Amino acid sequence: MVVLTGDSDANGNPIPDTRFGGHLEQGLITDTGKTFDGRQAILTIASYKTVAGTYPDGTAYTLQQAQYALTDLAGNTLPMPAHMSVRSAPHLVGLGLLEAVPESTLQAMATASATDPDGAVGKLQIVTDLKDPTIKRVGRFGWRGTSATVEQQSAAALNGDIGVTTSILPTRLCGLAAAAAGAACRAADSTQAPLADSDLDLMVKYLSLLAVPAARHFTGEQPLGISGPTIVAQPIATTNAQIAAETNMQARVATGKTLFAQARCTACHAPTLTTGTAHRFAELRSQVIAPYTDLLLHDMGPDLADTFPQALATQQEWRTAPLWGLGLQAAINPGVRYLHDGRARTIEEAILWHGGQAAASRDRFKALSADDRQKVIDMVSSR
Repeated sequence: MVVLTGDSDANGNPIPDTRFGGHLEQGLITDTGKTFDGRQAILTIASYKTVAGTYPDGTAYTLQQAQYALTDLAGNTLPMPAHMSVRSAPHLVGLGLLEAVPESTLQAMATASATDPDGAVGKLQIVTDLKDPTIKRVGRFGWRGTSATVEQQSAAALNGDIGVTTSILPTRLCGLAAAAAGAACRAADSTQAPLADSDLDLMVKYLSLLAVPAARHFTGEQPLGISGPTIVAQPIATTNAQIAAETNMQARVATGKTLFAQARCTACHAPTLTTGTAHRFAELRSQVIAPYTDLLLHDMGPDLADTFPQALATQQEWRTAPLWGLGLQAAINPGVRYLHDGRARTIEEAILWHGGQAAASRDRFKALSADDRQKVIDMVSSR
């Protein structure tokens, strides 16, 4: 998790925290028998606030929200920063495809959303290009769209999350001069070489071309690799029960897709986008993709708000998260959590936390029968 921190300026906007700077550093590493302790303080989850609710059909549910505690290294309680946001690591597949969507497409979607019947009005995040400060770009990466390109998002993450500098961001986020814990960090800026441009480029190529997992349980998909009218010898036997189960799941996912659209979840989670013709990588050009996002900022209501607005995003606004690959995250990490701060233990909980401009869609989901709600979840899990 990354913890963004700030104090307030005269207008109540975040400025670097006088104790921690812009990030709370919590690095503690032991390597070759030596311990390197870069912790400024320790943020822990002290407890969980439980939010109980009931679907219209009477089914009960509970949500949970972390309650944080901040201490110094000796365990003494510290006051929380005036502005703070806890962020989980983002999903990384398909970044190059998202980068290849033209800014004009995002502008058109924002304009069209102005008349959305549920008031789901999307907003462009506008950020300064890190290589040329005279250029403004549409932000599309990060929980609030604070980076416009894979390269700049990578450089920002290297710098802010693990203290690695690049030619794009040659100075570490060491905090203010008044923060004594940043002295060694500031000294490193003059003694340690930044990551080479060639190495950063290798990372950008990897992240840009990391493929999106294939969707599952789509109509016509054959279980266990069987395809076509003639079945030849297969390395894995397929039983009639397995075929029937797959056929049933395909029907559920198809119905879930219809219900997802009827609930107007697609107002923000746009099913398809088309990439442009000018991207650096030819294999990303002119592709019809299915990320289920409009890459715009939307007001998600006070329950999902933090206290750390960024650029044009208020504390209640978040970029629509892509849904592709979502259903496979639990296979990669059995302890996976969802939403920006990992509060949702399941995809269902993530839906129920939606508020603000997504409240009408959430309420339509809640009004479905239990089986239809599960079909929507099955559809999202199949992406």
